[in-house]
Formats: sequence, C-alpha cells, structure tokens
Amino acid sequence: MNLKQILKKCFSIEVILICFGLVTLSFSIYYKNKASRLFVGYDQETVNLILLNSSTEPASADLALKLNSLKDEYYPFTYFDFSLEEKLDNIIEQFAKKAVITNENEKLKVEQELTTLILDFQSKISQKEQTLSFGYDSLMYCSSLLLLISILCVVFKSLRQKAQIKNIQLRTDEQQSISRNLHDGVAQDLAALKFYLQQNDKERSDFYANQALNEVRYLIGALHIDLSEDFEIIIRQMLQTFESNYKIKTEMFVASSHISTLPQSVQIEIIRVLQESLSNIARHANASLVTVKFTDVGQDFKISISDNGVGFNLEDVDEHNKTDSKKHYGIQNIQDRVKAMGGTVEFVNNGGTTIAITIKNIIR
Repeated sequence: MNLKQILKKCFSIEVILICFGLVTLSFSIYYKNKASRLFVGYDQETVNLILLNSSTEPASADLALKLNSLKDEYYPFTYFDFSLEEKLDNIIEQFAKKAVITNENEKLKVEQELTTLILDFQSKISQKEQTLSFGYDSLMYCSSLLLLISILCVVFKSLRQKAQIKNIQLRTDEQQSISRNLHDGVAQDLAALKFYLQQNDKERSDFYANQALNEVRYLIGALHIDLSEDFEIIIRQMLQTFESNYKIKTEMFVASSHISTLPQSVQIEIIRVLQESLSNIARHANASLVTVKFTDVGQDFKISISDNGVGFNLEDVDEHNKTDSKKHYGIQNIQDRVKAMGGTVEFVNNGGTTIAITIKNIIR
C-alpha cells in the first residue's frame, strides 16, 4: 500500500466522522464530569452559606472576603443571567445588613429572608445544572450516534468490498471453467469435426457439430445463472438448461430441509461441481438420464449425481492423462472443488456413473 492509498484511507469521510465523533464524545464526557464536580462544590457552598446565616458569631473581615468571592465563583452563571446576578447581590446585601443589626427580632427576620434567598438561588443553580447536563448528554448521544453510523458505514463498505472481491473471484472461476470446457469439449469436438469433414464422413461430422453447438449453448446458459436466486431454484434451472441443450432427461430429488441455508461459498462450489459433472456426462457418458439427489444425513449433506451411461474407471482416466497429450481434467476439478468444501467424493461405476459427495458437519 503506497502513501497515496494510505492518505486516501485516513482521510475518507468515514474515518473523519469517526475521529470527529470520538473527539466530541471525549470532550462531552470530560466537561460533563468537570461540571458535575463544579456543581457538587456549589452545593457545598450553599450549605456553608446556610450555616453562616445561622451562625451567632459576630461578623468578621473573613466574612466580607467570603461574600465578595461569591461573585467570582458564580460568575460563569451570573454573567449571562441578570436575574441570577441580582439574586446573588441581594444575598450579599442581606448578609451585610445582618452584620450591622443589633435587634434580635430584626436579625431573625433577616436570617429567614436570607435562608429563602439562598434556597431560591440554589434552586436556580440546580436548574442551570439540569440544562447544562441535558446539553452534554445530548452531545454525547449525538456523538455516539455519529460514531455508530460511521462504524456501520465502515462495516457496510468492508462487506461490500468483500462481496465485490468474491464476485470477481466468481467471475474468474467462471472464466477458468469456461476455458476448461472449451478446451476439453468444444475444441476437441471442432478438431474431430474438421477431421471428419476432411474424410467426407457426413454422419460423424454432423455428430461432432451438434456436440460443439450443444456445448456452446450450455456454456452460454451457465453464464446467465442468477446467483441471487434460491439455491434449489438455481439447480433446477441448470438441469432444465442441460436437458434442453443435450436432450438428456434430468431428475432432481430433494430430501433436505437445509439445502437453501447452506453457506453461499458451499452453494457456489456445488454449482461448479454440478456444471463440471453435467459437462462430463454430455461429452463422455452417452447417457439418456441424469439423476441428482440432495440429502441430509445427521449433520452431513450428501449429493448424488448419477447417469445411466457407459461408466468409467478412475484408473483408465489416470492412465489416459499420463499417455495422451489431450488430458481430461474434469474429474480432478470435481475432486479439488469437493476438497475445498471440506468434503469427500467417490466415483462409482455401476453400469453408469454415480458421483457421491459428502460434506461433513455442514448442517447446524
């Protein structure tokens, strides 16, 4: 990854929003805690004022300093609220008035007024605390929501990129599959067609021309498979396409309640295995019937692809690939794909051929 790609990732809109959300969330938490500690101090200050009001000790210079410092302590709130500033000034004046009163009855009356003023002032400060706390909470909720949306965007973008990569891989696999089929099927059919045309053998020329035409039609049909469809529907469409192109009857039996809930990666590999199997049957089996079965056995998923053709032996295929320059990779391709699914495959020659596949522990 070069510097340009790194910068592009770092300054993507999602990363910027995540950073902004983290900063605002951190600041709101920090200042809310700081404000909470400040209001705890204000509550203690109120208690001190009430105790000071109830005190019978004579006024001192410390009292005057304490009262004057109240303006500085409450300045953040009184600066924007003139009524609150007026209440604080009134409290200070009442304390000063009380200090010079000698009559006990008048002093008691002033104390009562002071208590009322202090509690009213504290009530207003509490309202300010609630408003401020609501503002910080709102900022925290908005920041958290922004973070959540940003993270979901990143996750969605990552999933979409994975899906795109998967689609690219699927297209690559499909291209490779078409390439193999063209090499193993169409190319050989066309070579045979050319040879028999040169020999003026019309019957065999027609046969290989039809073979090549059917193979090309089947490949075109396979290209139009919609992988977003239900898995069972996809398989039925594949068999219908095969039957219409090769005039080989197909049957499908489903004894599985989990066929449509298999992981998509496994479904795709099964599709490729079935394509490879049907293509091999059309080219080599000389069959008139193909039967496909899907079965649940405990936690295992079993697939059976049978034909009533001429059958084959693995040893013969291996020997052919060792001695003949025109190699056949169909069986090897099936084995590789089944192995990729974590399954096992058997090729049974029973008059025709049965491909028996078992994928273990795939059903949950």
